[in-house]
Amino acid sequence: MSRFWELGKASNSLIVDGERTLNYSQLDTEVQSALSNLPKKKQLIAIVAHNSLPFVIHYLAALRGGHTVLLLDKSKGKEQHQVMLTQFHANYLIDGDLVSHLNPDTVPLAPEIALLLGTSGTTGREKVVKLTFENLTSNCAAITQVLPISKTDCAMASLPFSYSFGLSILHSHLLVGAGIILGQESLMSKSFWQQFTQHNVNSFYGVPFSFEMLFRLGLQRQPLHQLKYMAQAGGRLSGQLWEALKEFCGAQKLPFYAMYGQTEATARMAIMQPDDFLAAPAGVIGKALPFCKLYIASGEKEGELCFEGANIFAGYASSLEDLRECEVSAILKTGDVAHQLDNGMLQIIGRIKRIAKLEGRRINLDDLERQLNQQFNLSCVITSDDKQLRVFICGSELGVEKQIAQIAQCHHRNVKVFNIETIPRLSNGKVNYNALI
Repeated sequence: MSRFWELGKASNSLIVDGERTLNYSQLDTEVQSALSNLPKKKQLIAIVAHNSLPFVIHYLAALRGGHTVLLLDKSKGKEQHQVMLTQFHANYLIDGDLVSHLNPDTVPLAPEIALLLGTSGTTGREKVVKLTFENLTSNCAAITQVLPISKTDCAMASLPFSYSFGLSILHSHLLVGAGIILGQESLMSKSFWQQFTQHNVNSFYGVPFSFEMLFRLGLQRQPLHQLKYMAQAGGRLSGQLWEALKEFCGAQKLPFYAMYGQTEATARMAIMQPDDFLAAPAGVIGKALPFCKLYIASGEKEGELCFEGANIFAGYASSLEDLRECEVSAILKTGDVAHQLDNGMLQIIGRIKRIAKLEGRRINLDDLERQLNQQFNLSCVITSDDKQLRVFICGSELGVEKQIAQIAQCHHRNVKVFNIETIPRLSNGKVNYNALI
């Protein structure tokens, strides 16, 4: 199976980072040079995940050398980075072009482990996902089979590389030999769209929050006529956003690929083809990637969604000892609750951990959020401690406890409403529920 870090596809496409541009041959030379400065024995190499050429070069060099990469989220800052460096006894730290040798001792690493990625919203002692070289190659190959990426394409790589979806965009385009525009800019910035136009970017990848921002900017006003397709992952699209995208993409005859995945499955597990997307209700996840399976564990119409495939992770790690071995599992229990439609398609309806139990009644917090946002035209998020629903609303919609309680079918004393200026989000665009606890 082809390995994206070998840059095996002959290509004239470019990797662009501001004023600096490399073709694939030049990138390969730079990667080999960086590799020559690393030890031959397997090491734990921590790299700060900037969306930049120095990151790409050192990241590919570390994988090419068979090392284990610990990715550090650049948004977390040096203090949190130091916690992880100490926790896992990293041998090297690479930040931009700066390479620091931290630990001369041998770190016991399972030879199969290629990458350590943080999980969304972890606090305190960090827990990372262990991904193997096979995980990376199998998921990357499957993605390039279901998305129409070619070496003449060009994508903006603006989603964080510390996030599995953002990283998978880099992987899949490197495997094919496509053009990649690296950048830190928000799509709300003028420079993002200047680069988008200048480099003839012909695909748009985003998380639900990205598409919310696109609609705020005005889809019709953006240079989207040059797009070959759009693709989304990183969480469920709201019903309103789903329908708006169906309407826009249908009218523009612009293919839209809705994808479903988790870090524990190396990024992606399922994809919905554009024709299916235009006909499906919100939350439907399409079909499993090639050579993978998705099904409801109980065999019933509704229950926890399970996944099988070569991209299932090798367990979690929260200490040095956890890096000694891989805990391979044939089945990944996703933690998502799915419902099987009459046509056989699967629809995500919530998270198992996002189920509250008030006065003996189960309440799906994700579903309640969607109902409130749609019915009252709100922007709200909900948490619960199984004693009370805590509803955080952007704006001044207070005094609505009784209406919310009626929808949730609980007593209004179990509902507490808070006014917030903005919904807190993680670097990957998902709601940061931990910040609301």
